[in-house]
Amino acid sequence: MTAVVHRLVRIALVGFLVTTTSACVISIGGCSSEEAALFNEIEHYGGAELVPEDDGLGGCGASFSTSDDPDLVIDHYRSRLVAAGWAIDPPEPPPLDAVEMQSVSLGARKGMMGFGISAEILGGPEIVFVIHVGESG
Repeated sequence: MTAVVHRLVRIALVGFLVTTTSACVISIGGCSSEEAALFNEIEHYGGAELVPEDDGLGGCGASFSTSDDPDLVIDHYRSRLVAAGWAIDPPEPPPLDAVEMQSVSLGARKGMMGFGISAEILGGPEIVFVIHVGESG
């Protein structure tokens, strides 16, 4: 995938993280050991061994690409998060003035930590999913 697509997906993730809860507080300082441990406690889709890095949003993040059905990816994370004790956030309706763009996302909370996975479907053969784990309130 091109750097432009990765950047667009990361921008979409920022919007997703801001809209998943009005009380969202993103920590500053990058990938802590707690965030990395929570990131790694989830079996990632397709057995991918993702390495969490400072995602520029104040937490841990990573991305991966797949040509699989995006709903399968989201369902995978939903079941793994629930099994690991995460509470799944209710989906947020899109803003009324939003440009029509197909996307998928999932948010979850565990204590003061949040987990988000998001992707925009841009019509290409592969979809880039972006994961973020970080402190939230």
